[in-house]
Amino acid sequence: KNFLLGQAYLRKSKPELVRKHFSKVSPSSPRYKEALFYLALLERESGRQSLFLRYQEELKKDPAYGILIEGVLKERVKRFGVRLGMEYDTNVNISSGDVPRRKSTRGVAEFYYIHRGESLDYTARLYGNSNSKVPSYDVYRASVDGRYTKGGIFLPFGLGYTMVGRSYYSTQAYSGLGAYLGELRTSLRVGYEGYRSAPLEEEKRSAPFGKLEVDGSFQGGDFYSGLYASAGYYATKGKNWRRAELSVGGYANKRLGRLGLGISAELTYTPYTQTNTLFGKKRKDTYARLSPFVSYQILPTTYLLTTYSYNRNASNIGIYDYVRHIFSISLSHEF
Repeated sequence: KNFLLGQAYLRKSKPELVRKHFSKVSPSSPRYKEALFYLALLERESGRQSLFLRYQEELKKDPAYGILIEGVLKERVKRFGVRLGMEYDTNVNISSGDVPRRKSTRGVAEFYYIHRGESLDYTARLYGNSNSKVPSYDVYRASVDGRYTKGGIFLPFGLGYTMVGRSYYSTQAYSGLGAYLGELRTSLRVGYEGYRSAPLEEEKRSAPFGKLEVDGSFQGGDFYSGLYASAGYYATKGKNWRRAELSVGGYANKRLGRLGLGISAELTYTPYTQTNTLFGKKRKDTYARLSPFVSYQILPTTYLLTTYSYNRNASNIGIYDYVRHIFSISLSHEF
């Protein structure tokens, strides 16, 4: 029964229900390996590499399915998507009276291309939001992030460029080495960040950095979740900005037919190791974010998404202490 339901939802392009029913097929069923094969295809296309590797290892025990899964690896997955929407941002600064409180309603556009090959996976993104009334909060970003995988070892890489307002520009590049350990993915990344100016000080600065990251995803039917943690150090060349960074976070998503309910959260502690020359003390920030969201599947690859995001940065320097409430609604479609 579960196999037949999985096949039916596969034809209807409903991946969450496909996962739910194929994952319930009993190992004693004569169609168990076939269900695993479809699950492997689904996880490879969605980019959940740890789950794909788990199914791949199981399928390789059967010579026939081992040949099939090797053939799948040689096929490329290509997807192009677009997201358009609106955001309302309170952008409230709660401690510094000399910094104006600003509210912003802005348009958002994002275009992305996903490529999944035999060993090379990457995603290219173009993102922008704009509000002519508060141009200092406009953000434009271009980035490429990916990994090269062989067996359980992967090499992450990335390159990005960000422009905020009309005076702040940054570039970032990184690479590293990682491994899949069961459901966990661990990587050590090293890279470089460069800034042309800063919000408070007109200066150039650069920051070689290193970061250790661990994350894992867990999926059961139409429910999936994940956790991540990272520890990094940014050896910024220049005053005020050298810092460590400790971060933990997670997400959960539940599908209820066409409706999706989810939440993500993040907590980051950032102690700066240099005395701030403007305020005469070492800056310490604790940033927290909580973001519940609701999505609705209009068509097989078209979604309506609404999100609320609570952002709190508690800092011992008032000008960096703030609360932001961000509300957004967007429409996304994949081709």
